[in-house]
Amino acid sequence: MKLTLKTLPLMLTLCLPLSLLSGCAETPNTQTTRHQIDDLRDQDSDGIINQRDRCLDTPAGVVVDNEGCAEWQFSEDPVVVTVNFDYDKSLIRPIKSRR
Repeated sequence: MKLTLKTLPLMLTLCLPLSLLSGCAETPNTQTTRHQIDDLRDQDSDGIINQRDRCLDTPAGVVVDNEGCAEWQFSEDPVVVTVNFDYDKSLIRPIKSRR
């Protein structure tokens, strides 16, 4: 076949798509490591996989953030916070040690 101005568009139409598709013909890497498979479990059933879960033992039914931690934690000890103001003021007084 002789290359002329009439056959040039036909050759470009056939050769260009084939040359573009040849760059996509690589075989993808589909192998996964064992470590990734094990970390897809959700030990405490909070909806966060163990690989991303920073708090592994959240109680059932507690709303958690993207890291698997609740906004609050259970505590057996009460926490008492005392805030002192001067009369008719809005500034908090500094804490003075009682030693």
